[in-house]
Amino acid sequence: VSLIVVSDDLTVRRAAAWALKEIGGCAPKLAALVKVAGPAAQAQHVLTVYELAGPADLGVVRAGATHADPSVRDAAAALLVRAKALVTPAILREVLARSDPGLQLAALTVAKDLKIRDVAADVLKAAEAAQDEDVVRIACNYFRECPVPEALPLLSRLYLSKARRFGLVKGRAAPTRVAAVEALRRLNTPEARKLIQQAQGDGSETVRRAAKPT
Repeated sequence: VSLIVVSDDLTVRRAAAWALKEIGGCAPKLAALVKVAGPAAQAQHVLTVYELAGPADLGVVRAGATHADPSVRDAAAALLVRAKALVTPAILREVLARSDPGLQLAALTVAKDLKIRDVAADVLKAAEAAQDEDVVRIACNYFRECPVPEALPLLSRLYLSKARRFGLVKGRAAPTRVAAVEALRRLNTPEARKLIQQAQGDGSETVRRAAKPT
C-alpha cells in the first residue's frame, strides 16, 4: 500500500496492486486513502490502480470526483470507465450531477456503453445544463442507445441549432447535430419522424446522411 502511495511509476503501482490482490482483502485499505481533503498525489496514485487490487466497489469514485485537484478528478473519471462493470446507477447519478466535463463524459460513456436506462433523466438534466460540446454530443449518443420520449425537446433544439445569417449566429457543431439526428431516428415518434424528414434536406451533408433511411 505504501509503495502505491509513494511511487510515481505506474508500472510499479500496478505491480504492487496485483500483489495486493494476491494477498487479498486490501482494496478497502486503498479506498480509505482517497479522501476529499487528502493529498492529491496519494489519491491520484490509488485511483490509477484501484481496480487491480482485488474485489472492490466504486464508492471510491465519489471522493475522487469531489476532490479539489483536477488530476484526482481525472483519475476518478478514468477509473469509472476502466471498471465500468462495477458501476451502479447511483454512482453515475452522483457523477453526472458534477459540473466537471471530464467526469460527466466518463459517466455518459459508461451509461451509453452499458445502456443503463435508469439514469436517462440524469443524462437529460446534465445535457441541458452542459456548456461543453462533447458532453452534449455524448449525451445524444446515449439517447441513441437508450431512446426516451423525454429527450425529444433537447434533441430537437440541438438539431435545429445550426449557424444562421451567414454564420454570424453560431450554432451547434455538425457532429452534435448529427448525433441528435441519429438519436431522433431511434426515438421514432411522429414528432421525431417529422424532424428526420426535415433533416433529409438539411444544408449539411453529414446531417443529411444521418437522416437518410437505411
